[in-house]
Amino acid sequence: TQLDDKFNQLDSKVTQLDDKFNQLDSKVTQLDDKFNQLDGKVTQLDKRVEDGFSEVTQELKVVNFKLDYIKEQVATNTEMQYGMKQIEDKLNEHDTDIKLIKKIITNQ
Repeated sequence: TQLDDKFNQLDSKVTQLDDKFNQLDSKVTQLDDKFNQLDGKVTQLDKRVEDGFSEVTQELKVVNFKLDYIKEQVATNTEMQYGMKQIEDKLNEHDTDIKLIKKIITNQ
């Protein structure tokens, strides 16, 4: 009868919809799995970036320490150079004095 046919068609369409929903549910589950994998990879990447920043920070501390040491050494060297220049000037004065004294002694 017609009513039975309509119910059969309706039942068939409901079955098709049910199949489609099952397929959709399966695809959503696959997407969820892929998002979980992606989340794991992002977490690993975050860890690697954090470790990299930590390593760079440590290296910068070492560089800053060395730079401070170099600054101190340059300051010390500059002070020593100034002292050496004063000694050199004094030696030149003494050398001039000695030459003058020699001239005076040899001319008498």
